[in-house]
Formats: sequence, structure tokens, C-alpha cells
Amino acid sequence: MMEQVASLDLLYEKETTAKLLEFKLKYLVSYAQLMHNYFLHMNWNEMVSELLATNDIRGKKLMVIVASMVGPNLISYPQTIEDISDSDMGFAEEYLLSQGFKDKFESICKMDSIPEVSLA
Repeated sequence: MMEQVASLDLLYEKETTAKLLEFKLKYLVSYAQLMHNYFLHMNWNEMVSELLATNDIRGKKLMVIVASMVGPNLISYPQTIEDISDSDMGFAEEYLLSQGFKDKFESICKMDSIPEVSLA
């Protein structure tokens, strides 16, 4: 009798764990799809214009960071925030408005197919 109870407990625990894991995976896939759609429809021209309009040096440095993540081998990027120069910021501004940046960013964000999640 005790073996049957232990067996049922183990089966119940396995099923509940599987359902919880399946739920979490579906949530992550949904979140990935949401972020994919968000990133694909970003208006980079508007964002760059807004960052430049603030006249805040941090916005220009942020553009250099974004450029370095999307096109890491295009120039020799500075190693620290303090080392970012005016030429780095000028390059980043130009690059973020280019079609090459938009294509590369889209390819990074692209998720060709959303997987169907099931643990059954």
C-alpha cells in the first residue's frame, strides 16, 4: 500500500512539474515573440533624433554602445565609456541611421519560427 502511495505521489509530482515547466516555456516563447515584434518596428530615425535633441552626452554615448553591439567589427570601439570620443559618437549617429544597421539589427532580432512548446 505504501509503495502505491509513493508511486502516486511521484506521478503527481512529475505531472505538476511538467505542466509548470510547459507553462513557463510558453510564457518565454510569447515574450520572445513580443520582443521580436517590438524590435522589428523600432523607429531608429526618431530615436536618434530624440537623443540628439536632448544635447545630453549620455544619449550620444548610448548610440555608440548600440552601434558596438550591432556592428562590433566596424571600427575599433573604445574600451570604456570615458574613452568615447566625438568621432565615435559621429560614427554611431551615422551608422544608426544607415540601412546596413537596420538590416543587421533586424537579422539579430529575427526569429524565423516560433517553436510549439509541449512536454507531452
